[in-house]
This record gives sequence, C-alpha cells and structure tokens, in this order.
Amino acid sequence: MFERILLPLDGSALAEQALPYAVALARCQGGTIHVLRVVPILAPIDVEVSAIAYQKVMEEERAAAQSYVERTVAQLRQDGLTAEGKVVTGDPAAVILETARQIDASAITMATHGRSGLGRLLFGSVADQVLRGASVPVFLIRATDSRS
Repeated sequence: MFERILLPLDGSALAEQALPYAVALARCQGGTIHVLRVVPILAPIDVEVSAIAYQKVMEEERAAAQSYVERTVAQLRQDGLTAEGKVVTGDPAAVILETARQIDASAITMATHGRSGLGRLLFGSVADQVLRGASVPVFLIRATDSRS
C-alpha cells in the first residue's frame, strides 16, 4: 500500500523526528523511502550583496544539503531499507508536492512544529500547505523540542 514514502527533511533534529515513522512504514510495507531536502531560495538581506556572493552562499547550502541527503540515504540502506535521495531548490511546500507527484508517492511523512495562531501566521506552515495540497495520505508527526 505504501510503496513510495516521501520523507522531506530540512536538516534539523526536529524534522528528523519523522524518520522513525517513515522507517516503520517502509519496513511494514516493503516500501522505498524517498528522502527530499529542499533548499529554499534565499532572499538577499542586503542590496549590497553581490550576485557572486549570493551564488556562493546558495552553492554552499546546496552542497551541504546534498551531503546530508547522501548520509541519510546511506544510513537507511545500511539499516536494510531501500532509499533514494534528492535535493531541489525552491519553495519547500511546492517542491514537496511536485516531488510527491513526480515519484507517484504513496504517502508523505513529515514533522511539523505544531504552531498555531500567531506563530503559524508569522512563520507559515509548510506542513499545512502540504496537507492541504497533497493527493496522498500525509502523516504529520508533531515534533517536540527535547529540551522542553
């Protein structure tokens, strides 16, 4: 049933709290985990920032994301799972939805910060946008800060 599980990660420990759930689904269903890391397009903070400096920052972000995805996929494979990885630059929610469509995902498993009210208004919610736009089941895991 869940043959292709899309697992969007942003490199944070909070986002990685969805990982065990994706692993459980994959083990139970014999599915493939598709790790996705979206590099958001950064808006230059200062108009004095040159195009070259901006390009360098974006290249560094993409390289770090690629390394992160490769490590995550390698660990999943070492644990006996079938896994693939992908890094895409763009709007996180739009990229997640488009990738789900491209790979014909059976499910999307991701963490959410669980913001509501003003926090959601100020910061938006990628998880909310994905939940509203997805045509497949979305498993949202409410991430918790382990320090609290």
